[in-house]
Amino acid sequence: MSVQTFHELHVVSDLHFGGKPGFQIFRQGDTLANFIKNMAAQPSNRKIGVVFNGDIVDFLAEEPASYLDPKGAIAKLERIFYEDPAFSGVWSALQEFVAQPNRQLILILGNHDVELALPNVTEWILENLSQGDAAARGSITTCFDGAGFPCMVGNKTVFCIHGNDVDVWNMVDHKQLLDLSFAINTNETPPAWDPNAGTRMVIDVMNAVKRKYPIVDLLKPEAEAVVPILLTMDPGQFRKIAKVMSVAAYLTRDMVRNAFEAVPPEEEITEGPAFEKKVMDDFLNKYFEYDAAEDKEAQDQELEGIGAFIPTFFSNKEKKVEKLRKALKKELEGDPSFVITNKDKMFKKMKKEAGSKVNYLITGHSHKERAIAREAPGCFYFNTGTWIRLIRLTEDVLGNSEEFARVYAAFESGSMEQLDAINDLGPLHNQPLVMLRPTVVSIVEKDGDTYGEINRANKNGSLQPLENTRLPTN
Repeated sequence: MSVQTFHELHVVSDLHFGGKPGFQIFRQGDTLANFIKNMAAQPSNRKIGVVFNGDIVDFLAEEPASYLDPKGAIAKLERIFYEDPAFSGVWSALQEFVAQPNRQLILILGNHDVELALPNVTEWILENLSQGDAAARGSITTCFDGAGFPCMVGNKTVFCIHGNDVDVWNMVDHKQLLDLSFAINTNETPPAWDPNAGTRMVIDVMNAVKRKYPIVDLLKPEAEAVVPILLTMDPGQFRKIAKVMSVAAYLTRDMVRNAFEAVPPEEEITEGPAFEKKVMDDFLNKYFEYDAAEDKEAQDQELEGIGAFIPTFFSNKEKKVEKLRKALKKELEGDPSFVITNKDKMFKKMKKEAGSKVNYLITGHSHKERAIAREAPGCFYFNTGTWIRLIRLTEDVLGNSEEFARVYAAFESGSMEQLDAINDLGPLHNQPLVMLRPTVVSIVEKDGDTYGEINRANKNGSLQPLENTRLPTN
């Protein structure tokens, strides 16, 4: 198979460009722009590739939000890259990069930027990045069909793919996307887009929650930390959280479609008081040792009355915050989300999908950086993590009532600025609440050998290797 060959390949992912100020989860535009400029300025005798490995743009965060926006996608891109200073510097740096000899920009589709695959949107990207120059246009590779990007670095095989298609919540239906593109190309009215369960959840439920509480996008792990904190802060949100369960009905449809390329009858979405009560009963029992079966007041109320009962249960703020801290401390003890060698679900699924003939398998999507030697000799796995803000509730915070109360208050404020402002946590009072982890996975050929490692991009764009992530190790 004929593929592009590089001396160096540098991969970033999950940038999530988009959203209005205050709703933006990416804030490292200068760092990313400087990194791209540094790559452009490297010696021209070395072929260098930069890969944006999915979720480049977050169309789901742009207003007006919709499942898919064929008509408004280009206007949204123009706003993001030409009008918003949070992102425009990156766009200018990319234009500079593709104008240099021996450079290649590779763009891969994710699940938040599906519109990039539409033919008119792809054309806009190519024309505007290249600024109409044919040579620069040839320096851009678009991989929007879901098949990923294969290449060589030195004599080693590399395969980059976003990874959402092994996540049943977030699979992109490429057959449906092809039908939509065909309609656009033939000037027909595009068919309605039938989104996956993950997109439904973001648009129908989570966007409204995120505007009030931005930690939804930032805090890891999601199920174990975000949901209990969200419900404790605002018990009224239980109806929205309960609705997430109803979205799961679409998973059956997505799995059948993926396996058999057939669409089963539309699932009836079950929601309402029964779901709401189950969500809250399970939550209260797990985190506050509450048993609905033993609570006479709850039993005396109709299911519809649970909305009035919940705020009463949470009326003592100091008590609920302290109970939540202790519960989270127990729940998150030993959590492996930030362990770089943890063989998580993404690793296990991609390992099975990719087989053993790829030396370097690189994904994104999970927002969790990884560097793992696979079982097959000479085969390795990297996950590029994310450039968005991240929050982790450390043992120091969960073990200190006063610090947790400060963090909880910042969560409750709903202000991204207040989250960013906390930078004195921990025993030395020097730990920020919000982590910025500008991760670059680099595959490099040097003196006849090829290696991969995780780097952090410094503010000036230079790369700092992350300790113990070089593979192979020798």
